[in-house]
Amino acid sequence: MGNVDDSGDEFEDEESGGALQEERTRAIVSTETASILDGLGKGPLDVRIKRLASERDDLQDQVCTRKKVIGKKVLHFQRNMVFRFGD
Repeated sequence: MGNVDDSGDEFEDEESGGALQEERTRAIVSTETASILDGLGKGPLDVRIKRLASERDDLQDQVCTRKKVIGKKVLHFQRNMVFRFGD
C-alpha cells in the first residue's frame, strides 16, 4: 500500500513520492522561480530559500560598499573642480 498525498491520491514509496513532491513544488511556483531554486542545488525548500536570501544580503552589502566608494570619489572630484575653477 502506498502513501496518500494532500489531494487524496495514492502514491508509492520514496522514489515516486520524491517525484510527486517535485511536481507539486513546480506547480505552485512559476517556471522562472523553479529554475532559480534548481540553481541553488538540492535540499529542502526552506534551506534553498535561506541560501538565496544569504546571497541577496551579500550582494546588497557589496552594492552599499560600492555606492560609498563612488560617493567618496564624486565628492573628491567635485572638491577638485571647485578648487581649480572656483564656484
